[in-house]
Amino acid sequence: MKKILLIIFIFFISLALYIEVKAFSLDNNPPIVISGYGNYAPIGIMAKNNKFNTIFTPVINIISQQQKQLPSVKTYKLSDLENIEKDIRIGKVDVFLGGYNQTERFENLDLLFPAVTHNPVTFFMLPSNAHLIKSFDDLKKLKGIRYSQEIFSDFVENKLEEYNLESSSSTYEIYEKLFTRKVDYIISGYYFGMIEAIKLGVSRQIAVSKQPLWNIPLFIGVSKISPRHDTIAKAIVRHIQDEEFINQIKENLKKSLEFFEQEYSGVVPPTFGLENAEENQDTLITGTPISFPDNISAE
Repeated sequence: MKKILLIIFIFFISLALYIEVKAFSLDNNPPIVISGYGNYAPIGIMAKNNKFNTIFTPVINIISQQQKQLPSVKTYKLSDLENIEKDIRIGKVDVFLGGYNQTERFENLDLLFPAVTHNPVTFFMLPSNAHLIKSFDDLKKLKGIRYSQEIFSDFVENKLEEYNLESSSSTYEIYEKLFTRKVDYIISGYYFGMIEAIKLGVSRQIAVSKQPLWNIPLFIGVSKISPRHDTIAKAIVRHIQDEEFINQIKENLKKSLEFFEQEYSGVVPPTFGLENAEENQDTLITGTPISFPDNISAE
């Protein structure tokens, strides 16, 4: 009887130890935490079904295959700058999708070269005002506006101080001020600015520069203090120069614009209070790209 009790006792001790070791193993192999913007389409956005959509899905796929488990996704609003910087600094995230080089808020990331794509910063105008711009310097003589929460690199932020810009925390307001001629142009990332115009139903009523003012490289960043830094970095670097990877990113950019065009195809554009004004007539036309002389290029 004592022998049987001893065997049972040993069995339960072994089982308890197994469970403890198993739990320890799981705790020490948590999913990779991938972070990105939840309201900055197409770089990242939380869809209505609470699904995270991003042009960087190939990166998520690489990590999933390498780790043999789905990563955890943590998103931030553009207004969460302090939380983004803090969580990167203390290692609450392993990977950040869409960091800028030589930019203080991303200094705690190792940015993986080469850049996976670019964020072209451009300007939007009413087609009737396109003749005012013969060179980029002409913008500095006019009045512009930007979305206050949009994030650019430190270099671009410094260059924007040379322009006569006001800011607004409402994308509706920046287009309202453009159409009511309270400002002459909007400065924005091309994709973000165009998607916001599509959502308002005014994308075909504005002119967009063919050439960007600045074409900011966008990088995948790995937290410098992530315990799996080297493993993650090696897995991503092996793929980001592949033609297939680059084509997937380009295709995702294209699809993101197509998605929003379809999603908001029935939207009635706001009149911005101009329904009875004569000046409304020259704003309700199809926008065409502004042409620049060949010697004009982005800085």
